[in-house]
Amino acid sequence: MKVSIGQAAQELGVSPETLRRWDAVGKIEVERTPAGHRRYDLSRRHGLVPRPRTASRPTLAYACVWSGLNDNQQGLQQLIQRIGSGVGGGLELRHQDRLLRFGSELVFALCEAYNIEVVIINQGKQPVSCAAELAPDVLEISPVFSARLYGSRRHKHRKVREALGEAAEQR
Repeated sequence: MKVSIGQAAQELGVSPETLRRWDAVGKIEVERTPAGHRRYDLSRRHGLVPRPRTASRPTLAYACVWSGLNDNQQGLQQLIQRIGSGVGGGLELRHQDRLLRFGSELVFALCEAYNIEVVIINQGKQPVSCAAELAPDVLEISPVFSARLYGSRRHKHRKVREALGEAAEQR
């Protein structure tokens, strides 16, 4: 029995866009109607199996006050482990950059690989210019590097003060 893209997506537990990508790379066979609509024969899935319904798997949530550049956060590491174990049925984020300032696309790809739906609650309604998008990134990166720079200088100055103190005591 051949079904529409929406029915096939629901049966396999993936998005219609994923089915279109699979069609483009030949992962799934597709027939076209005279009007150009895709029809899927689910009896010939070639190893594709329906994913478990997300209702039986809990929704994962991740909240971080400041995402910054640190990808070694304990909560983020736990989230990645839970995604990899297939525990979650969905991932909800308040803002995309609360996950990671840079590299969130990798986590989203991991979610797609494990059939975990990502929901971003507060997505911007208006398109943002490139400059407006980069300005917050630059403002968040600057304090990180400044702290590292001045922190390393403080350590060097402390050694100099200790050496001067020792030299003064020897006089």
